[in-house]
Amino acid sequence: MKYEEYEAIAQTLTPENAPEVVKQLLEGIKADTTAFESMAQTNAEQDKKIRDLQDTNIKLFLSQTGKADDDSPSEEELAAKEQEAVETEIDNILKGV
Repeated sequence: MKYEEYEAIAQTLTPENAPEVVKQLLEGIKADTTAFESMAQTNAEQDKKIRDLQDTNIKLFLSQTGKADDDSPSEEELAAKEQEAVETEIDNILKGV
């Protein structure tokens, strides 16, 4: 119910019909409270689902970018190749002398 609807019900209040009017107000409040609780629960479930999807997306992104890093040689491999190239060059120089 909207606030204006509650006001309209309250304006009909007289000493003779007070129990009936209060009952109407309480029924309206109960319906609104139930709807609010339902929406709050739905929001909580959707927030959890959003967080789970964000985590999944982050993991997928990192796994995709991680594969590109795995294909490139590591620093140790690069250092070993450089060392081998230096040794080969030194051997070539010594053979030529």
